Amino acid sequence: LVKALVTADPAQDVELYISQNQTAMGATGLFFLIAALPTFILVKNRTKPAPGFEQASTGQLFSEGVQRLKKTITNAKEHGVFFKFLRSFLFYYAGMSACISFSGIFAKVELKLSTGELVMFFLVIQLCSAVGALLFGFMDTRFGPRFTVLTTIYIWILGSLLMAGLDPIANLLGTDPKTVFQFTGFILGLGVGSMQSSSRAVVGLLAPADKSAEMFGFWGTFARLATLLGMTFGPVADAMGLQLACLLLVVFFAIGAFLLARLDLDAAIER
Repeated sequence: LVKALVTADPAQDVELYISQNQTAMGATGLFFLIAALPTFILVKNRTKPAPGFEQASTGQLFSEGVQRLKKTITNAKEHGVFFKFLRSFLFYYAGMSACISFSGIFAKVELKLSTGELVMFFLVIQLCSAVGALLFGFMDTRFGPRFTVLTTIYIWILGSLLMAGLDPIANLLGTDPKTVFQFTGFILGLGVGSMQSSSRAVVGLLAPADKSAEMFGFWGTFARLATLLGMTFGPVADAMGLQLACLLLVVFFAIGAFLLARLDLDAAIER
């Protein structure tokens, strides 16, 4: 859709290029709206308020939420494995978040990909992500979530190393950096969906049934913190260059893998 709407060359007519991009963003928003309508219309909220909170006001709910948060933090040792997992998640998700956020800039600055090439590239990544989520879902069932998440992290480490050595690897293989980048993108695409889905599954398995919403809230908070941590890639890239800065991603993933490998998630889940 974006490729069809954005046809102008910014070097020839920058005003038309901006206008077409604005139109494309509007069309993208409309696409998301239409895609979300079945959820809005057909999916109903089947949960019931907790006893005593059937008619609770917003203020009462907020106050109760704060009290429960304080209690959970005070009794954090009861959920030690869960919070240790979040510590690991903070680092490896920071690596993935940075890679996703800066991949477009990398492609534009380092490889001079056109808008159309970028659109097709990210479309293929989304398809690879769906395939990866399906394949790693079977792996999760067979080998457990810890093995699945670690395997995904190792895939991201491989992809980050390929990004860091894009030019010498292309010379070694007798091809151009753009081809190596696209191949790397397909590898990383397999890991995008699986890392998100497997991590979410771990949270669901570790969270006590009566605290699932609260634990997923912590998970969401750590995901936001991971995004902020991943933004440190920008200053590092400014100082070292985009390709060498990919080594920072390797560091993030390596720390996450090290922390995760020390956890016995399967035993904690079975309790």
